[in-house]
Amino acid sequence: DAVVYVETTPDVTNFIKRCARATGLFSAAPTAVYWPPSSYADWQFYMAGVPVMQIAWWGPAYDILYHTTGDVPGVLDPECVLANTRFNMLCTWRMANADVAPYTLTENVEVAAAGVATLLAMDAGATGAGKAAIGALEDGVAEYEAALYAASSKMTAKNLSVAKIRAVNAVLMEQAIALNPHLFDWDCTMIPGWTGLFLFDTYANDLKWLNEAIVALKAGNDAACLKALEGVTTMEWGQYVGDKAYDTMLDHIAYTPHQLWGYGFIPQLTDVHDEYMSLAGRYDDGMSRAAIVGSLTEKRDAIYGFVTMASEEAGTAFSEAAEILRGM
Repeated sequence: DAVVYVETTPDVTNFIKRCARATGLFSAAPTAVYWPPSSYADWQFYMAGVPVMQIAWWGPAYDILYHTTGDVPGVLDPECVLANTRFNMLCTWRMANADVAPYTLTENVEVAAAGVATLLAMDAGATGAGKAAIGALEDGVAEYEAALYAASSKMTAKNLSVAKIRAVNAVLMEQAIALNPHLFDWDCTMIPGWTGLFLFDTYANDLKWLNEAIVALKAGNDAACLKALEGVTTMEWGQYVGDKAYDTMLDHIAYTPHQLWGYGFIPQLTDVHDEYMSLAGRYDDGMSRAAIVGSLTEKRDAIYGFVTMASEEAGTAFSEAAEILRGM
């Protein structure tokens, strides 16, 4: 009863889907092929900018066996092993035997578009005056698209010499190294680092819930405010612990080198623990309602600044990748 999760960097997602269809992986088990990479071993390649794929078969039966002495070859379904082997073999064979690497670089643009769409879906006014500025990202993406269009004929040319093939592939890898590590952060919700998210996504989530919390509290609806605050990234687990445990966990997740290689790829996290506990009546000397509203508003506004910084990071990376492509 496994579900197959195939996570990739955007540039190889379509290539991997074609291999999955060709080997019957989709019919062997429910299969999802998607970006971005996560806390599996592929993240270290992503950190270096290298296009990458990781496949994992997961389900309730394996969840019981995972990290136990029962996790042995004898429990595997031979047909599933065959499907897995065929898939990995074909991916490797096709990549190794391609002249020009079979990347779909337009998928990088889709990543940015999806990230902006998520932001605006969570907070329609996020890019309004005095809030988040995403012009750097938009400019970088436009520059990348233009460079990609200009270089497309060289990436699809036939009968290239070995020297030209190597030159094109070198440029493709160089632009991937410039761009890939600047598209995704780690998710820091229930299982920190379990998957990746576009640079805006954590901020988009927290904007939605902070906006709802502020509106509810101003209207005197404490229960709705508390419910909204539980959606803030760190409060999905933070609502259950005291301040000492919360601070210890937050320090481990965000402020020290992470055991799962995520250091440097963790978004700025919004701490609303004191506000939540004060409103819930768990602190004897908690914050006043007016202080909670002011604090939440200040932290909400800070997120707009984080989105702006993320836009500048990703936009600069797209521009640098565009410059590399122009040199093809």
